[in-house]
Amino acid sequence: MTGSRRRNIEEQNMKNEYKVDTMTVANPVNLVASSFQYDFPNMVKIRTGKHGVPKKATKGSAGFDLRADLINTVVVNPNETVLVSTGLSLELAEEVCAFIMPRSGLAYRKGITIPNSPGLIDSDYRGDICVLLRNDGNEPFIIEDGDRIAQLMIMPFINPSFVVVDELSNTYRNTGGFGSTGLG
Repeated sequence: MTGSRRRNIEEQNMKNEYKVDTMTVANPVNLVASSFQYDFPNMVKIRTGKHGVPKKATKGSAGFDLRADLINTVVVNPNETVLVSTGLSLELAEEVCAFIMPRSGLAYRKGITIPNSPGLIDSDYRGDICVLLRNDGNEPFIIEDGDRIAQLMIMPFINPSFVVVDELSNTYRNTGGFGSTGLG
């Protein structure tokens, strides 16, 4: 079978329905969601700073806005990285983690990024939530107390069992890495 034919078959299989036990699932996202019997705790204990509990900008926002908790204004010069406190501490349930994500407007308009994005907060960490901010822009960036500097997302994770094998199954992509599936 040619590589092109194999790819067409795999693409067609990706579009088809998936069978799980006796249930048919048309959408692979539903397949994943239905595969885990996980009761996601919707309560997170938080020790707040002077800016209170993080809030979402809109009802549809996935992330909670993190604000700078500063005594003095911070200037982030071009090509400089700073660590900024939020004044918050979290207690997450086991198998729940949090991610610190950049704010797209800061990245687009000012060149302010989070170099270790996403920043991972483990469920057993209880210290101050800080944000690494880097200025990739051309102008100094000023951070004032209370400025929204990042977003916090809270998500469940799984602890898989690893099975050591000698070989892995073949796919169309196989060991193809960066850029192997093309640009368009």
